[in-house]
Amino acid sequence: MALPPRPSFAPAETAWLFVPVRRTAGWNMVLAGVVILAFAAVNLGRTGARFGLALHIAAAAFGVLSVLFGLSLALRRGPVLTADPDGITASMTGFDRSRLPWELIRGARVVGKKKQERALVILAHDVDAALKLVYPTVVSGIRSMNKRHKVGGGLYVMARLMGRDPESVAPEIERIAGDLAKAMQVETEATSPAGASRSSRPA
Repeated sequence: MALPPRPSFAPAETAWLFVPVRRTAGWNMVLAGVVILAFAAVNLGRTGARFGLALHIAAAAFGVLSVLFGLSLALRRGPVLTADPDGITASMTGFDRSRLPWELIRGARVVGKKKQERALVILAHDVDAALKLVYPTVVSGIRSMNKRHKVGGGLYVMARLMGRDPESVAPEIERIAGDLAKAMQVETEATSPAGASRSSRPA
């Protein structure tokens, strides 16, 4: 199955909210990959092919992937989350990209107590509808995190990837979502038959 095209992040100059990627997360991944490669090489040299050659090969492959993905993330200069009139565009892993429209967003919060678990969750009015718009490779991860944290998230951004503290980002999303909801309510009341009759009634 072909993956859908990735939406574009909003430019920093016009974005309502712009959160840069934390590039040190990529270098940490590179370091971890190098350590895994060194460990696999040293142990293979000591034990030879007698003990788990396939395991050593698998570890080496994982180390190479960690280095490659880490370099890709470390050298990336773009954001990990932006907000504009069309909604929020964000990446959960640093390599995917999804966009949720404001009509589906009801707010945001920070979840997770451990450092590796902390994440910004974009809360959705309708989780199933939101997940239909999310990049397919992260849907199962979102469902798993929703179950673990007992929230209705439509999208997550891992805190370790964020160049800003997620506790400072969540209130901004809450404010924007709230302002848009109020504006939409006013517009709906103004265009409804009851609202139209009230506005046309002479004082």
